[in-house]
Amino acid sequence: MTDPGVERLVLRHLEGRPLSRLELVSRTGATDHQVQAALDELIGTAHVVRRPQDIGPADYELTPVGVEHLARIGRMTASPVPAAKRPVVKRQPAAKRRPLVRRPTVAVRTPRFEAEPEPADRELIVRLAKDLAVGVVFSGVMIATHTSLLMLSLVFLITGVRMFSTYRTWAKKRRSG
Repeated sequence: MTDPGVERLVLRHLEGRPLSRLELVSRTGATDHQVQAALDELIGTAHVVRRPQDIGPADYELTPVGVEHLARIGRMTASPVPAAKRPVVKRQPAAKRRPLVRRPTVAVRTPRFEAEPEPADRELIVRLAKDLAVGVVFSGVMIATHTSLLMLSLVFLITGVRMFSTYRTWAKKRRSG
């Protein structure tokens, strides 16, 4: 069973011209699931017909039975019964949706570090990166020239020792300063 309020909204929006399901969702403020359920119900009762398109989503259109049903609903809602005696119908709040057209996002520059490193820390980072880069380049050359695994291991060892020694030098400066 679908929400009668959503069905009425769908019928009223289809009164003017055929619309796609996405257009109905944006115009009614209902969720995609609610609109689809209402359309299924209205198609089942022959109030609405689905018209497939060559390109793009299908359009939904009111049938003559649907136009008559909408007029009947209009007469019922415009009844002479005072508003105080009419039954109170609780409406569910419209679900929040993302807009159909996405706006281009503004690129926000995020800092590379949580907090800017101190100059001594930045110097350590640069030195470690240089040592690692040199080790990677030498390893690449050795792999490309098909040298022995022993020589490649030696390059890795030398790179590791250089990086460790860079770190120890930095740590000594940090403790003394």
